Amino acid sequence: MKPLDLQGQPSQWDAYAEQLRVKLPAAPEALLAGYVRWMPWVALVFGVLSVVLLLFFGLLGVVMAPVLAIFGGAAGIHGIVDFFFVVVIGLVLSGLDVAGGWMMRQRRLTGWWLLAIGLVIGAISDVLHLALFSLLVTLVIAYIHLQVKPRYS
Repeated sequence: MKPLDLQGQPSQWDAYAEQLRVKLPAAPEALLAGYVRWMPWVALVFGVLSVVLLLFFGLLGVVMAPVLAIFGGAAGIHGIVDFFFVVVIGLVLSGLDVAGGWMMRQRRLTGWWLLAIGLVIGAISDVLHLALFSLLVTLVIAYIHLQVKPRYS
């Protein structure tokens, strides 16, 4: 069953992903089978660990925020805002990993899309931070992720 938009038509994003998947060279079958088997678990484990660590550091930031605001002045306040922005974005991405990993274990296309959204956001972040090696790793994972899309419904 193909995902449908609000008007009952096949999703345009689904069509874009399928066109890109068909244009790319096929990955080895063993690699795809391993990805389908293990990636949901990797997403779940690292997603949960990330949520726990981000909550811990977020609480630590709440405790340290007044100290930074008092002794850091405007720069301290700017640092606090940046820190909490990173924590909130990290929690959202970790939540996508946990939900996507759980749904991918059930072979649901929604889980595939949740992890795909996380990969896109990660790639954009890598570009903005000029993290070339991280971008390369993200693109390789995204390539494999795109290749396994037909295995999810």
